[in-house]
Amino acid sequence: MLSHLWSKASPDQGKLIVRELFQELIHELGRGETVAMATIVRRKGSVPREVGAKMLVHRGGKISGTVGGGCGEAEVWRSALNVIDTRRPSTVQVELTEEIAMESQGVCGGIFDVFVQPWHNTQLPGQPGMQDYAYAINEALQGEQAIVMVTVVAAGGAWRSQIGQQMLVHENDRVFGRIELPEAPSALTSQIVQAAQRAILAGKPHIEKIAGPANTWAEVFVEPFLPPPVLLIAGAGHTRMMCRVCVLSLTLPRHTSA
Repeated sequence: MLSHLWSKASPDQGKLIVRELFQELIHELGRGETVAMATIVRRKGSVPREVGAKMLVHRGGKISGTVGGGCGEAEVWRSALNVIDTRRPSTVQVELTEEIAMESQGVCGGIFDVFVQPWHNTQLPGQPGMQDYAYAINEALQGEQAIVMVTVVAAGGAWRSQIGQQMLVHENDRVFGRIELPEAPSALTSQIVQAAQRAILAGKPHIEKIAGPANTWAEVFVEPFLPPPVLLIAGAGHTRMMCRVCVLSLTLPRHTSA
């Protein structure tokens, strides 16, 4: 059912895939369905996909996007189906040992963690619905504005039950939703906003660690969604079609009289 070949995507292709995945996610949530979003949140060594790569899994088993293909993706897929049934997030660690890599025709030998988040229409008191989060992200992507999704992907102690909480940070520091951790530092939201701005500047996601009382801790995945870069070409009009093929945004200058 799943391909046994590893797949790679360029950063620009990845941005397009994310946009399409969130549009598909909105459609499914609008139908009242529960779906699972699998995201690579950590990697070590040689692995087929970058941190932030995503795969959407439907209740019937259909997938969109990829976290690499092969045996590792099959393991994530099975976990995602369970996440859909239980509506509880899960983390899958995929270890690409030499034996697994040989069996799946891969060339990688690293380890990566995939966080599998259930998306559904159940709304927590005082929080936006997950469909609202999806709409906000899609709106930012369509408007070519930066937005950051922050998700609790791991926690210990009294915060363990908070895994899966989310919030959004816009490029102007405006927040949508909030992450609530019992007895968390008063500057928690400020810390998250600062982490989001660092992610926007760096242009890539990262994990932010949050310390709490009595050996309580949490890790949040700070994931920026950025507008695609703009390529300006002066003259060379014959390259316009090639730029379109490469999925680049081309702005044509107006002709002015000398």
